[in-house]
Amino acid sequence: MTSLLLTVEDTFLIKGRGIGVTGYAPSPPLVEPKIGQAIELRLPGDRRLRTRIIGVEQFPRCFSDATVNRGILIPPDITRNELLAGTEIWTLE
Repeated sequence: MTSLLLTVEDTFLIKGRGIGVTGYAPSPPLVEPKIGQAIELRLPGDRRLRTRIIGVEQFPRCFSDATVNRGILIPPDITRNELLAGTEIWTLE
């Protein structure tokens, strides 16, 4: 079963580790991200990429109880330029 994990707001390179992806998820979250979890990146234009989560971070709610801010780390085989704001990240497991 697939579930929406988060919608991308920003990305950044962590040298030697991977691509940090921050975004928001519905609250309460439909699913909790896990290291090693298979994910699908649904990019604008109906392009899809598959990868795995290699790190997870969750931030306190700042502005709204309607969303949860999250950060995940993905391998550097996908570039920051491919992950546009609005890209949806879905679980595959």
